[in-house]
Amino acid sequence: MLDENLFNQIVEVIQKIDDGDLNHEIPAPTDLSQDAQKLVSYLNDNIKNLRQLRNYILQIKDEIPQLVDGIQDVLQTIEKSTIRVLDSTDGILEQHDSIEKHNGLLKQNPALNRVFGPRLDKITQSQDKARMFAFDIIQSQEFQELTRKQTDQLVGVLEDLKNRLLGLQALFNLKEDGSGEEVGTHEVEEQEGETPVRADQDLVDQLLAEFGI
Repeated sequence: MLDENLFNQIVEVIQKIDDGDLNHEIPAPTDLSQDAQKLVSYLNDNIKNLRQLRNYILQIKDEIPQLVDGIQDVLQTIEKSTIRVLDSTDGILEQHDSIEKHNGLLKQNPALNRVFGPRLDKITQSQDKARMFAFDIIQSQEFQELTRKQTDQLVGVLEDLKNRLLGLQALFNLKEDGSGEEVGTHEVEEQEGETPVRADQDLVDQLLAEFGI
């Protein structure tokens, strides 16, 4: 049988957990029975796990919007660069068309064709190669659209992950620790002799690595 005082303390801590307050643990006097000590230890371990879960969720859900914004900024920069490259490539092709037109006019002159014909042919050959390079540039830039679609899918996955984290936060009624500081920079006070539980700063990097970022 549990001591009435210990029972009341357990109920009080559980009520605080239900309210989203995870900053309290059940005291464990040395005169408790072995079974009672096991129960208190088990409950306190679960409180620590919930506290760590809270820190992870609150940290990651705030990191995801920043990550999405960063990805979208990169996409916009790539799109602007792609447009500039395509415009410049179109300009190069127009200049090649103009050169080819003037070459054709020069070759129509018999006298000039006899003197400069071979050189004009080499210019035409060089133009054909340059056109191939320009077309390769255009084709490679078209792959940016495929990259954008794949990145949009990644953004969708991240948004879905954020919504799932928000669902977990609501399910466990997880709140800030009440210190007024950001989660991940505030150290929750633990009982003497125990190691403080911190938000794992590498968790976000591990998550991004799973997506191949």
